[in-house]
Amino acid sequence: MGGITDTLAKRDADIQTARTGLVALMAARQLTMHSFMRARRSLLAVGDQVAAGSAATLNEWGFGASTSNTPLPATDTPPTGLRVRFTKTFALEILWKSVAGHRGYVLQIGDGTPTGFGPVIQCPKARYMPTGLNPGQKIAIRVAVQRKSGLSTWSEAITATVR
Repeated sequence: MGGITDTLAKRDADIQTARTGLVALMAARQLTMHSFMRARRSLLAVGDQVAAGSAATLNEWGFGASTSNTPLPATDTPPTGLRVRFTKTFALEILWKSVAGHRGYVLQIGDGTPTGFGPVIQCPKARYMPTGLNPGQKIAIRVAVQRKSGLSTWSEAITATVR
């Protein structure tokens, strides 16, 4: 019976050693997470200062000041040249003039009343082909440009009748 008792005692000792090791690993993890969160807060603070345009902070952190003299395009200028055309298969295509510095476009299709526009549709290019429209349906379309500095105002809405 001594053999079983010795084996159980050894397993209990192994379990206790594993528990002690696990506690040490969890403490080390907690210290690492604390260091990570402190570094994260520092980087976010620097990011906030950079976003505020602090060239001094950029230089202090060794990134150098931005030398670009090109201003961001005005956020409130909507796309122009909004029009519709029908393809050879009578599919409706919505087009507008591409805007430099864009990150994409958003458009809305509706019945033309102030509250009659549907959900915002994301579009990467200056063209869109809607689906699910019925022949004879009258629609209104408006578009806005997404830039790094924000979303522009909506363009003037145009109307079209689906063929």
